[in-house]
Amino acid sequence: MDIKKELRLLKEEKLRRLQMLHYQKNPVDWLEERFGESRKNVDWELWGGDYKNHVWDGSISPFKYAWQALADGNKKVGIESATGTGKTHWLARVVFWFLDCFENSFVVTSAPVAGQLKTQLWSEMKSSFHKFKKIRPYAELFDSLRLLVDARGFDNLEDDEANQNAWQAVGVASRASSGSKSNTSRQGFHREHMLIITEETPGIDLASMEAYINTSTGEHNLILAVGNPDAQTDTLHNFCKKPNTKHFIISAYDHPNIVLQKELIPGAATIGSIEDRKEEYGEESAFYKSRVRGISPAQSIDSLIKAEWIKQCINLDIEKDNSKNAVGVDVANSINGDKACVAYGESNVVNFIKEFNCPDASHLAYNLILPLDELMNEGYHIFDIPNIKTKGIKGEYIGVDSVGIGTSTINTLHNKKIFAQALSGGQNELAIPKDKDEKPLYQFASLRSQMYWEAREDLRNKKISIKLEDKRLIERLITELVEPKYTVTDKTISVEKKEIIKQRLGGKSPNIADSFVYWNWARKGYFVKKAAFLPFG
Repeated sequence: MDIKKELRLLKEEKLRRLQMLHYQKNPVDWLEERFGESRKNVDWELWGGDYKNHVWDGSISPFKYAWQALADGNKKVGIESATGTGKTHWLARVVFWFLDCFENSFVVTSAPVAGQLKTQLWSEMKSSFHKFKKIRPYAELFDSLRLLVDARGFDNLEDDEANQNAWQAVGVASRASSGSKSNTSRQGFHREHMLIITEETPGIDLASMEAYINTSTGEHNLILAVGNPDAQTDTLHNFCKKPNTKHFIISAYDHPNIVLQKELIPGAATIGSIEDRKEEYGEESAFYKSRVRGISPAQSIDSLIKAEWIKQCINLDIEKDNSKNAVGVDVANSINGDKACVAYGESNVVNFIKEFNCPDASHLAYNLILPLDELMNEGYHIFDIPNIKTKGIKGEYIGVDSVGIGTSTINTLHNKKIFAQALSGGQNELAIPKDKDEKPLYQFASLRSQMYWEAREDLRNKKISIKLEDKRLIERLITELVEPKYTVTDKTISVEKKEIIKQRLGGKSPNIADSFVYWNWARKGYFVKKAAFLPFG
């Protein structure tokens, strides 16, 4: 080979590598100089005009600085965003940048279901792929949610196993099996240069998110979590609160269309769209805070119970109503699995809640009705909970979730002539609010839905006082009570199933909330049939 040509090629390769090193550290330069798009798309301050005196509602130029955080090697970057800010458009550029600048890199994009990836991020990648193809001419994009940077030499481009070590981006749906603490199927991703992007992150279960974190062990393994915030208990907000996470908020009030009062970017947020949402939902609503300002509300926009309703009942000075002393029992039958929980209260004041490991559901029944010395003499497991006699609770005001393993607790109590309330089945007609013509205002999909609705209304109307000394326990109660979501169809109210809630809580059952709800129901005696009971003690 000609020496001059060889030296020229070496010089060109050195220059190329230096350029890539520069673009690795300066992604906005890459966007403009290599990808051919204006840096103003991500650096909003460059629009000038009213931005000179603009008071930012969210993070300053969030796309620019979040991208720079990734370039600086921050392993975790979280973005809570309003709608209509262009985050999907930006995410596609982040994918292309990472693949282009880091040789043999791997990008994993994830959303709760594959359909969301296809219609959002990968649709945006498809529409701008021609620009990437221009700088990476051997790249190929497939409908199977795969992008190969260099498709040469691949006999079967759709073969997952054969291509697992390829220089590529892939899209995967993210769902964990019920009850798991981490989704181990998401732990097989490994590469020196790896970026995991989670889109619609609030809908991704905690288990899958933990699996992504656990698999990102390399020095240059990064995670970018993005979405419209749903609640302070959701997966995105939990990720944003983690130590060393760079957290950004994108508010529609900071978008060029709003600041410069002109629709500069078609399809994005407008002054009119903000005003419509303000009028329909109110500025203090969870929906407005989430979808307009990118602020994570205390609870989901479709949460059954709001955090402020619970907080107003903490240490509330309240007159006791005519309800009875009661205990709500969420049963367990496992040494290391789900825990049991009991909630005791005097009339409408809950004053004791305890969660504990319970290896025998029948022994839980004995703990409720027998004194400590008798429990010890009989060799029963001791859970250190008050028996109902010391709390002044009659047997019929024990409310037990009798679905599944709860049957054992109920049967044991019945064998001892303690006829506790078995909380299962359909709604109770006695407890449904009626209109002036004595017709039900609505129906319930199940008794569980009805009991949760009853707790909702009592908290909302300050009919309950929560007097617990442990502040951490109160926080956990709030976290679990605001988690359930509900739907209303043809006047039928349905609270989502426990297993769905459990997934979002990272595999933890909402035992504390359930026992509280059962206590609130049991104290009112809806299921008490006086003739059926024998006196206790």
